[in-house]
Amino acid sequence: MSSFKTFEDKQSQVQTLPSFEFLKKVGQITSGTLLSITMLSSSVLAGGLVGLAISFRNLPDVRQLRNFIPSETTYIYDIKGKLLARIHGEANRQVVPLDQISPNLKRAVLTSEDSRFYEHHGINPGGIGRAALVNFASGEVREGGSTITMQLVKNIFLSQKRAFTRKIVEAVLAIRLEQVLSKDEILEMYLNQVYWGHNNYGVQTAARTYFKKSAQNLTLGESAMMAGLIQAPEEFSPFVSMKLAKQKQKAEGT
Repeated sequence: MSSFKTFEDKQSQVQTLPSFEFLKKVGQITSGTLLSITMLSSSVLAGGLVGLAISFRNLPDVRQLRNFIPSETTYIYDIKGKLLARIHGEANRQVVPLDQISPNLKRAVLTSEDSRFYEHHGINPGGIGRAALVNFASGEVREGGSTITMQLVKNIFLSQKRAFTRKIVEAVLAIRLEQVLSKDEILEMYLNQVYWGHNNYGVQTAARTYFKKSAQNLTLGESAMMAGLIQAPEEFSPFVSMKLAKQKQKAEGT
């Protein structure tokens, strides 16, 4: 006898199932539906951002960052090597390659600013989602949820004004930049570009200003204090309040 069951046979079998079996199947269907909705929502979000990346044709071309040379400070010495003067261009900065920056500082900055930097593709939907909830509840932009890549494109291309629409632009540019530069190139550019307080742009000048040493030689504690400066350079500066700087250092070190 054939084991094939018609639709009516299957329906009859379902109707004779005990109640708890029926509820179990309903629960499985509901769980699967919720999972599908979640996956669909994520796909829509990702697809929407890709669509924006295609449609925003008037945004800055991130490919120019392949040859980006930030302004640096010029140092003038006498014939005996004594420093006579520092001439700043647009910013007080000395660019250093990533391999000449302390691993302590790189870890501290990644932990503080973007712990999933080497995993995402320019944006962190989880971070943006949390920030969106906080901003919606407060009725204003309080948290950014920005990745390091988003912060970099903001610092180079955009104003510092907080706005919901600008966050979308940051996300689009960040996605584009991740397709142009490697993660290490982005991190190196970020550490040399970010503002550390007291007219110090870039990690090297900041390390010399705060600790009288090269960025390559920063200790774990010094790196934690440096990482704490990024969000509010003047507020957590040891030159302004050593107490607040130490509190922030402790928070970053945990």
